[in-house]
Amino acid sequence: VVLLLSTALCTGLLLVRARIAGWAERNKSWLPKFGEKLVLFVIAMQIIFILKTNHTSVNGEELAEPYDSFVELASVVDLDVPRLVPFACFVKTSWDHVDSLVSTTLAPVFIFVFGSFVIFSWPYETPHDQAKALARFRYYFARFMLLAYPAISRTICQCFRCDEYAGGDVLLKADLSIACETDEYIGMVVYAILCSLIYSAGIPAVVWLKLWRWRHELNPPKYED
Repeated sequence: VVLLLSTALCTGLLLVRARIAGWAERNKSWLPKFGEKLVLFVIAMQIIFILKTNHTSVNGEELAEPYDSFVELASVVDLDVPRLVPFACFVKTSWDHVDSLVSTTLAPVFIFVFGSFVIFSWPYETPHDQAKALARFRYYFARFMLLAYPAISRTICQCFRCDEYAGGDVLLKADLSIACETDEYIGMVVYAILCSLIYSAGIPAVVWLKLWRWRHELNPPKYED
């Protein structure tokens, strides 16, 4: 289902690609700065929502209104698609945390492969135009991954927290339908560990390497003097 929705979204964007490019060209005077401010706003709201979620998970005091309702309404910026979209309504079997984990971690891979395939298959006039389009796609994909990073990492980390309930059952806190002593859970944990190395640790590592590479340009010697 996630792959079909991603394919439909990418296909729709491809069909209106010329209109989007024309609109961006007409508004290039203010669009880049607005985009930067929008990204900062989304990141700030993601941090606030995560803090609120952590506060609730440790049985913290109920937050005052209207702050609590505002944070709940703004939770859409967290990009936690499995939580926002009722995928259980689209599948015959139950949608559990394993499905959320797999779809959340494979969707970025599919988007990157599909986008790269479209660019390499598109009949550009010159190789330079193709290289420019590929660089632009990678730039916006990197931005998307930074915005989706909290939701992806939280879905991965939720795989490691189990609680014991009445009767001695040890269940996954994020999904009480999954017992933490089954082979299904062990397989999910192994997959989650691999994903944590790729996403939770890999994305910050790539950002750090990029910043380290351009450290002299970002903070040139004697700049403060």
